Amino acid sequence: MTHGLASYHFGTRETMIQEALKWAVEHTIETTHLAASTDGLGSFAADVPRTLSESPEDAVFQYDLLLRALRTPGLLDDVRKSYDDYVAAIAASLNGFGIEGDAVARLVFAALDGLTLQQLLYGDTNRIEEAIAVLRQLLSLLAASSGTASASGASDEVVLSQ
Repeated sequence: MTHGLASYHFGTRETMIQEALKWAVEHTIETTHLAASTDGLGSFAADVPRTLSESPEDAVFQYDLLLRALRTPGLLDDVRKSYDDYVAAIAASLNGFGIEGDAVARLVFAALDGLTLQQLLYGDTNRIEEAIAVLRQLLSLLAASSGTASASGASDEVVLSQ
């Protein structure tokens, strides 16, 4: 895309980057089925490895922006917002499975974020599929530990009944 065309459509380079990041996050959430999965916990994040193998450039773009944001504070808010969007999508899914708490959603996102890096590094979907299956088993145990897991009060502490 030429500079003139980018300027015409987006106004500034920063706006173009913001819009590209917003699209990448929304596209990733949609294609990996992270948000409010209606198929149950067994399908949660099941499409992450396939999506990464088909379109690794989307994840590389997001990680590249993350690294740039650490050196360019002007991008930091946008990258943080993208991470918050991922956590919110995961929290919505987890709530549907009977698991509540922002801390759990952040932990699940951190696991998926790290697994994404590993798939980009190793290029092995089997490793990631196995790890996501274990993550789903852990979430299933959390959800089943009395029928639900819920956050207590205003804290992020997850309370499980014994």
